[in-house]
Amino acid sequence: MWPFIWSVACVNGDFLTGTCFAEAWLRATNANGPTGAVATLMSTINQSWNPPMEGQDEMNDILVESYTNNIKRTFGGLSMNGCMKMNDTYGSDGSEMTDTWLIFGDPSVVVRTALPTALAVTHEPVAFIGSSQFVVNCSVQDAFACLTIDGEIIGTASVNGGSAVITIPTLSNVGTMKLAVTAFNHLPYIADIDILPLEGPYVVYNSNVINDAAGNNNQQLDYNESVSLALALKNVGTEDAADIAVTLSSIDSYIEISDAAETYPLITPGEIVSIPDGFAFSVSNDVPDGHAILFEYTAISGENEWSGSFTITAHSVVLNFAGKSITDEQGNNNGKADPGETVQLHLSVINAGTGPAYNVTGILTSEDPYIVINVDSLNYGTINGYETVTATYTITSLPSTPTGYMADFTLNMTADGGFESSGMFSIIIGQIPVLIIDLDGNHNSGPAIKSCLTNLAVSSDYVTSWPLVINTYQSVFVCLGTYSVNTTLTNVQGQMLANFLNAGGKVYMEGGDTWAYNTPTPVHPMFMIDGDADGSGDLSTLQGMDQSIVDGMSFSFSGDNSYIDRLLPLETAVPLFQNASPSYYAAISYDGGTYKTIGSSFEFGGLQDGSNRSVKDTLMMQYIEFFGISGAAPLLANFMATDNTICRYEDVLFTDNSAGNIVSWEWSFPGGDPATSTEQNPAVTYNEAGVYDVTLTVNDGNNSNTITKTGFMIVDVCSGISEPDRTEQVKVYPNPSGGKLVIETKGISGNSVIRLMNTSGIEIYTGSVSNSGMNVVDFPGIASGIYMLSFENDNFRKVIKVVIN
Repeated sequence: MWPFIWSVACVNGDFLTGTCFAEAWLRATNANGPTGAVATLMSTINQSWNPPMEGQDEMNDILVESYTNNIKRTFGGLSMNGCMKMNDTYGSDGSEMTDTWLIFGDPSVVVRTALPTALAVTHEPVAFIGSSQFVVNCSVQDAFACLTIDGEIIGTASVNGGSAVITIPTLSNVGTMKLAVTAFNHLPYIADIDILPLEGPYVVYNSNVINDAAGNNNQQLDYNESVSLALALKNVGTEDAADIAVTLSSIDSYIEISDAAETYPLITPGEIVSIPDGFAFSVSNDVPDGHAILFEYTAISGENEWSGSFTITAHSVVLNFAGKSITDEQGNNNGKADPGETVQLHLSVINAGTGPAYNVTGILTSEDPYIVINVDSLNYGTINGYETVTATYTITSLPSTPTGYMADFTLNMTADGGFESSGMFSIIIGQIPVLIIDLDGNHNSGPAIKSCLTNLAVSSDYVTSWPLVINTYQSVFVCLGTYSVNTTLTNVQGQMLANFLNAGGKVYMEGGDTWAYNTPTPVHPMFMIDGDADGSGDLSTLQGMDQSIVDGMSFSFSGDNSYIDRLLPLETAVPLFQNASPSYYAAISYDGGTYKTIGSSFEFGGLQDGSNRSVKDTLMMQYIEFFGISGAAPLLANFMATDNTICRYEDVLFTDNSAGNIVSWEWSFPGGDPATSTEQNPAVTYNEAGVYDVTLTVNDGNNSNTITKTGFMIVDVCSGISEPDRTEQVKVYPNPSGGKLVIETKGISGNSVIRLMNTSGIEIYTGSVSNSGMNVVDFPGIASGIYMLSFENDNFRKVIKVVIN
């Protein structure tokens, strides 16, 4: 055996500087003959890595016949089709690699993938002058037969149904034809055919017709049939053939001949004669589909005797499971099986044979403890050859079925005549909510996303390489990283994500360079994001956009921060986060109707929570809710405070930062005044030093969720003026106000700084007052809402809740 080689390497095909590696392979010999390769594909110059690996993968995929509509068996066909896939995926980078590769050897050589076996070929031993066709019998479908004279091809044909009829120019001279029959993974058959002059009668096989009126009357030889045969003979001689006694025989174990003899009264020169129902035989029930039955005949007329052979293809049943689909119109109608749901399971059966299958029955079974099969046996009726029929079963998964659970089933198929087959398949009960694909070299975001999802009781899988399958998940979170440890999404990966979105999926994707710097893939346009600029390392504070799903959120950023793409929304896409300085959008969401996306140029893992609050869980909850992920926690209690380390008698504003459709809030403030509250955003005063827990319970009318932050509030005894007096040193009124406040101070000397902050802790105003008395502060254009006013000097600090109408 000699190999054929596809090589991804540099300059091993450089034939200009001497005998190259590729040439050495083809020329290798020893005393017994060749020892090298039959063909190689090697590069004349340096190669890159990913594009030629893609081409080589495709060559192997075609070699093992992964595509039924693209079968190539020559070395050249396999090689060039692989290159075309590489070009499609990598564009100019692929074309460049195609130019580097060179085929050494014969591109038309047919490769082999198994030890070759001999071809069973029969034919007339001679051909006569005046003949214009030659019949070759062979059991291998699509085997190729070729006739040559003196090295010149005079006719070719492919085997179909057991024979190949080669049309040739009318033979006019005595000589020899050479017959060659080839087939994939078979040894070639080669024979010499003498061309002889005609003298007297000469009877040869011409054709046959099956009469199966006693069977299914489809004029083909089907399993378990008794048929009659009309055998057409032709006199290719120059004289009459009379009283021809024809005898039919076969050694094939699948048939039994019941009428083997017939007399043909007369066949004149050039005449074709067929006697209806001249012969009869039966075929067994277990004959394989496509089996070529070899018949031999002997024809005797006086002193003349002729013999020959022909084949008839038998047709039988091959039942195969052909696929499944799910509908759940009585459930949530999402086209998928979910825990506790009853679904319709549409199972298809194909008769891959060429004979009709009668009374086909399918019985569905499963040993899975979470599955109840409500309708398990159905009749598919008659399935003709190559026909597919679908029947609908009903199954129920128990409510306790884990999300993303894979249940195994077996469909047992039977048909009249004892035909049996089975097919196994699996269905996923409730897609796993989230797949995290972490391709970031630093793995900054993947573990952080995983941690948030765990806190939210959302099931997820975490991988650090691209998976083969993603359609078993409701959503995919892709982390590409930031320069210089980022990953560029490939065209193949992008197409995979695009297919996922087109099937109704949801995708979150983050990457510092993927939106403006890197080459777009098929999925990028689906995010409706315009990569406005490659940017620089200038992420600072990320503020949630008004009326977006992250309205009111704010994060400082301290993650990887190089060449951060600046984003613009297209069409109806919605900006989520804006960098504070310089100002640009860094995350955008898009609702495509059938799919949803979130694209970000910053890393989720780089978002920093303040020491007194943790809102990344809430941010992730908003992402999950936007995606409509089933299996996510319906409620998440969370909150933050203006400060969690304070002096006695200071006010603290607690801001609800929960997720869900909340209708009520229940706060508990041990050590605080008030000790409880049902406001959404209460203000609390702590009068005694100590360390205190804070608890919030939120309710959506059906469910509740509680968070307790242990030791959250730290209250100190501060030095300076007697603290009880301080509570009266600063008054703010009117409260609520329309944007103008009077700040009245008493007994305070020196300059004092005032700051106005929103509920996210973002400072929106800074000013000062210089002495005791009344100070008027105006906040023109400020949005309505709840704010905290901080009043500070060297000896005194007070925080007051204010409401702007």
